[in-house]
Amino acid sequence: MRFARILLIVSLIATAAIYMFPRTWELDLIAHLQATSTVFSIHFFQFITDFVDVISVGIPVLLLIISFLRQNKSLREKALLILFSVALAGALSNTLKRVVKEPRPYEVDARIAQRSGGGGYGFPSGHAADAVAAATAFTLLWPEWSIIAAFYCWALIILFSRIYLGVHDPGDIMAGMFLGILSCLTVFKIRDSLNRREAAR
Repeated sequence: MRFARILLIVSLIATAAIYMFPRTWELDLIAHLQATSTVFSIHFFQFITDFVDVISVGIPVLLLIISFLRQNKSLREKALLILFSVALAGALSNTLKRVVKEPRPYEVDARIAQRSGGGGYGFPSGHAADAVAAATAFTLLWPEWSIIAAFYCWALIILFSRIYLGVHDPGDIMAGMFLGILSCLTVFKIRDSLNRREAAR
């Protein structure tokens, strides 16, 4: 939990810092990445970004099915915590998109190509929010270093892919990361409050 809170603060500070200064460097970064890209790298990151839900939603749904088959209440709760975290992250990111209405990088810079789907506005990144929410939930539920490393490496690749493919800039990504962690911690906090109420009865 402490590690997640540190990441929450770091992502908030990083988002604020990015938006405090002129952001032309973000567009320059994306343009440079795309200028040095290869056919393989484009297809690789397209594959990664297109199948984000296979991990963030598919695995917890599979765990939920297994929990019903085995009548495992603990596993069922864990699967639902992950799904609720991802759902809240998605709801918050979609709401903010409609409020902020920030264009995507390829819409404001002719050097940047749209190499992946991206519905609506840019800020914040929904893919980043979902991936980080799922990664944080998995690591809080199974806090082994191998799981922490695996899920956060996967999330980082998702985050990078959105920049590489021209559909988000670093500010969008950091804001999505913040929302993902915030959503997960909120869901776990609600779970803890409900458990305390149940224990007090």
